[in-house]
Amino acid sequence: MILWILGLATLALYLSFILMKNGAWRSLWVGLSLVVLVGSLALLHFNDSNHFGMKQVTKSTTQVIYSASPSKQLPLLLYQNVGTSGKHTVYIYKTSAKGKATHTKADYTVTNLVAKAQPTTAQVTTTRKEWVYKSGFYRACSTTRTTTR
Repeated sequence: MILWILGLATLALYLSFILMKNGAWRSLWVGLSLVVLVGSLALLHFNDSNHFGMKQVTKSTTQVIYSASPSKQLPLLLYQNVGTSGKHTVYIYKTSAKGKATHTKADYTVTNLVAKAQPTTAQVTTTRKEWVYKSGFYRACSTTRTTTR
């Protein structure tokens, strides 16, 4: 919607500047359309750079995991270092006792943390931060339509 407002303000500025004769009405229309044009450009910039009209929401899901080893007597959590510094690690596990092995995401924005806990079952907790609109007004005024997966 902000793109429509930007386009209409540009068109109004052009038409009032070119087609209208000098006078108070021309000055009023030029000033009004220029204010709307600059305002919509500022909102567009703040939306892109500072997530204007959005808030960050954290979503967590927990899933029971099983050993990647086929042996019941040898429960293992396998891992592989990514890169040479050893800062990033990919963990290999199964999501069901008889399923195929899967792994954590190998990405620099993902942090894998292994913590020893008291429960007898192993779990993986996925925490995801995403930006959502504060209200329906900001969703209607946005330039892009984002969908949550």
